[in-house]
Amino acid sequence: MNQSIILGIGTGRCGAASLAKVLNQQTDAVCSFDEPPLLPWRHTDGPRVIRERFARFRLHGEARRLGDCASYYLPYLEHAIAAEPDLRVVCLKRPREEVVVSFCQWLDQTMPLPTNHWARQPAPGWHHDFVRTRTYPQYDTQNREEGIRRYWDEYYERVGELIECYPDHIRLFDTYEALNTESGLQELLGFVGIPPDEQVLTGVEGRVRLAVGGGWRPG
Repeated sequence: MNQSIILGIGTGRCGAASLAKVLNQQTDAVCSFDEPPLLPWRHTDGPRVIRERFARFRLHGEARRLGDCASYYLPYLEHAIAAEPDLRVVCLKRPREEVVVSFCQWLDQTMPLPTNHWARQPAPGWHHDFVRTRTYPQYDTQNREEGIRRYWDEYYERVGELIECYPDHIRLFDTYEALNTESGLQELLGFVGIPPDEQVLTGVEGRVRLAVGGGWRPG
């Protein structure tokens, strides 16, 4: 059976978990979120890592469409396209300051110690996380918000470069439009190869809830 592979990417705190749920609603599709082992941002053997990961995807079963959604695929995308010529990559984009606020809230609520993934050398009293920090780039700043902003800027700059080189494989979607509107969801599902008569669009409204400034973005 010919099994196509879909990757969902974005900086994180951008709707990737909701994207995985959307894809899992589709007929004959299996999509995970942050499938372990988590991949390091800096790597030395991207082609081998990607080949092994795609082979592991195919152990999930006989679904026609297999995928995973995670921020850390960005440095591996060229290797992924070389390994899987029919690959489709959905990149979600949420406004930068919303991402900054959401990351800070999420880390403060879920980490036992003050955590800054993006500082090469955290400030006194701040920490890296053994599992997660290596999935992000680090910078010579100890200000967490500044590090996240630089990460967001560089992430989407690189996505833009890759879209210019691989427009048939990678497409950028606004998170809210893609996951919360019928037309946006139809475009996204069409891009990954799901024909209109097979698309499952139920429950589109209210699908993604994004934390902003202590509240919830309507949607």
